[in-house]
Amino acid sequence: MIELKQFVRRWPVLLAGTAFATAAGTYAGVAAKDSSAPASIVGAVSAAIPASFADLAQQVRPAVVFISTEAVGLHPRNISRFPPRISPFSGEHFGKRRVSGVGSGFIIDSSGLVVTNHHVIKGAQSVFVTLNDQSKHEAEVVGVDPKTDLALLRVDVGRALPTVSFGDSNLTRVGDWVVAVGNPFGLGGSVSAGVVSARGRDIQSGPYDDYLQFDASINRGNSGGPLFNVRGEVIGVNTAIYSPSGGNVGIGFAVPAAVAVPVVSALESDGQVNRGWIGLRVQQVTPELAESLNLESVHGALVSAVEEGSPADRAGIKRGDVILSINGQEIMKMRQLVRIIGSRPPRTSVELGLFRGTDHLTVKAELGSLAPVSGASFDREDEPVRGRLGVQLSKLDPRSREMWNIDPTSKGVLVVGVADDSPAARSRLRAGDVILSVNRRLVKNPADVVANVNGHKTDRPLLLLVARDGFERYLAVKLS
Repeated sequence: MIELKQFVRRWPVLLAGTAFATAAGTYAGVAAKDSSAPASIVGAVSAAIPASFADLAQQVRPAVVFISTEAVGLHPRNISRFPPRISPFSGEHFGKRRVSGVGSGFIIDSSGLVVTNHHVIKGAQSVFVTLNDQSKHEAEVVGVDPKTDLALLRVDVGRALPTVSFGDSNLTRVGDWVVAVGNPFGLGGSVSAGVVSARGRDIQSGPYDDYLQFDASINRGNSGGPLFNVRGEVIGVNTAIYSPSGGNVGIGFAVPAAVAVPVVSALESDGQVNRGWIGLRVQQVTPELAESLNLESVHGALVSAVEEGSPADRAGIKRGDVILSINGQEIMKMRQLVRIIGSRPPRTSVELGLFRGTDHLTVKAELGSLAPVSGASFDREDEPVRGRLGVQLSKLDPRSREMWNIDPTSKGVLVVGVADDSPAARSRLRAGDVILSVNRRLVKNPADVVANVNGHKTDRPLLLLVARDGFERYLAVKLS
């Protein structure tokens, strides 16, 4: 489970322990204390409170699995794609050399297809699935999608397995009952219940954030487990919690089924997700920008850059345009546009409604492919950089800039991976950083970095100038 650490007021533990019962008691008290309440309202409230979730739990638990992983030398800071304030929370246990992790998952096909979180299995050399009958089987990784933190596994047990199905999370409303089933702290088959607290949460974990927030208790080991509605349909994949203390405080986040279903389908068929790419940099329209742009309302995505030769460029989109709609759907926030483009496959045609100056325009664009970072290859044992610095490097190009949200004018060499327990990792270099210089020498490509690292012959730390999140900073890296 991913833990979102922020400083918040710590309420007494008693409240967290009794919140569910208190909520039910409050509703029950309406009929007892307020005899003047309309009978229709009282009846509606009473009917909405399930007497028990036992039947639902009995129905779905056989399809919920326990996931364990093993790796050698895995470092916890490299398990999660989430920003620093969200730390890995999938239940890692550390030994001298071998590291194991635990999580949850659920079976969606009787042949043995299992959905879980990417961060549960990231970096693992072996992945195991323990079924409800306690039999343990090694799993094959069918595919992963780090951008939505989803992974698809396959186990072959020689027989048909019980399954659960995805529901339509778009129909889920704030206040609806939900049930989480998983393996908190390795305690398999645990069931907790609560309500949907909010929809469309952006916890800044990636470009496609659209989380369901809920208050059913989840903890370490719940990552990748299912969130059910009262019909026993999976409406979310439990992924993160907000916690100042390391335990549950009633704020959990799940990848909604509307996001998970197309991702899982793509992983099953192709082993990866091929996303649409349009070649734009956009920013949120603020009240001040709306006023200066003569917009009637504060919504849309303001185009700050158009990549030359991109689908957006060919469609005639210009810097300063405001994208107000896509395929007739109004764009209220910038991230909404990013999610919609990313959810469409390459070669899909989209129609964009623009505001330019004083004019409303409509343009069509055929999406390209948001391919993996070009020029990137993992360090091999014989590569000097691995032995000395421990990084995976790539040239900066339009697609890698869009993938990592790097300014089009930035120059340098992109870091796309950091080896566990390497000099780079110990100096807090991380994926997405751009190396601008090594020992005050400017670098333009990975070969420049390699040459300068190999040319460092003293015991003094290597001096890197690194750009991160729009700021430049120096890092001193001890190579020995």
